[in-house]
Amino acid sequence: MNRFLRHLAACLFAFAMLPPPAGAADGRPAPASPVAIDSVETADRIIEQSARARERIESQFQRETGACADRFFASSCEAEARERRRRALNDVRTQEVEANAYKRRVRTEQRDAALKERNQAAEEDRQRREGQMPATAPGHAGIPDQDLDIPRPADSEPAAAGPSERERQHAERLRRAREKEAADAPRRAEKEAAFARKAQQAEQEQQALRQRQAEKAKEAKEAEGKANSEAPK
Repeated sequence: MNRFLRHLAACLFAFAMLPPPAGAADGRPAPASPVAIDSVETADRIIEQSARARERIESQFQRETGACADRFFASSCEAEARERRRRALNDVRTQEVEANAYKRRVRTEQRDAALKERNQAAEEDRQRREGQMPATAPGHAGIPDQDLDIPRPADSEPAAAGPSERERQHAERLRRAREKEAADAPRRAEKEAAFARKAQQAEQEQQALRQRQAEKAKEAKEAEGKANSEAPK
């Protein structure tokens, strides 16, 4: 009986001290260093790299869960592998969210600049048309110009046309897109906050798991010591 207790305690202690599967010595793949996003090209490159990183993380997860099949406590090993996968994907997702947010901000600024430029051009056209309108000849108030013998310059140009229907429709689309962007902002902020809360909760659960594992390792070591002390000399 004492030999069985000593053997069981030794097994529990050895399992508690086992390192994680190969390729995850630090508990998860090393997160990529944050990249300062200062251009759309950089944002596109981060999004492309995020897709490749996900593939590597999934491949690593498959290798780790495959290695867990040879472990004594396979379910615990797989749970740790899933946690490492989740944390690695969170790191990738964080950079991807920043890259997409930068691209949305650039598109909004470009739309606003284009709309401002079109409005300014339309105002300049309006002022130019008003400046070219012929005034009523003195002493002939209310008489149409075509009924007066008023010489007109041969090279006079017609009044500039106002914004076309296509331009007005484009400006309306830009306005609606800007309003939708502003309306969706609170919902996006709430989603990002919920994502952060879930990540924090998962981190707390992982810390609790590590604490429980440490306590089990301590209990196993104490059980081994007790078994050794009770063994017949």
